Amino acid sequence: YGATYNFCGPDKQRPNRNQVFEVIWQPEKPGDGYELPAMMGACYFFPREWFLHLNPLRFLRSWGVDEAAMSLKCWLAGGEIRMLKGVKIGHQFRTKGIQQIAPWHALYNKLFSMHTILPAEMAKLLESKMERGGLMASAKKALFDDWHLVETEKAYNDAIFNRRFVWLLEKFQLSFPQS
Repeated sequence: YGATYNFCGPDKQRPNRNQVFEVIWQPEKPGDGYELPAMMGACYFFPREWFLHLNPLRFLRSWGVDEAAMSLKCWLAGGEIRMLKGVKIGHQFRTKGIQQIAPWHALYNKLFSMHTILPAEMAKLLESKMERGGLMASAKKALFDDWHLVETEKAYNDAIFNRRFVWLLEKFQLSFPQS
């Protein structure tokens, strides 16, 4: 299918709930090789050198929100994401050796990615739209404790990005909350 962003809006999986900074499936288009706003799922690939250049996962605590971060960094650093239907790959799901992760890690990753990739005012706006609660308190405390990593990643992203975030919004006609 390919994916797109729901920066802030209704959650199609859970009625009466909102999503903030989520990658969601989009309807498949005919043809092959077309551009996608985002990637999602287990079957995407990068040239090794490009992945190492982006270094999209280095400070994330676990899996979760990694596709949003990788997709945004790819586009903003001058790359692209395309649907390639003719490629056949396999994916192995491992049940042994999987470590349990703290439930708040995905929220931490989301906050970390928002504050290091998006313009500051947009990150603050999205954060204000997120639900509050125990998990959010844990994620925000960890982010505060790791603020030196946020600053390090933000500086790195500023150095490698050659496109502005609003460019991506315009390119794919993505909606972003105004207030």
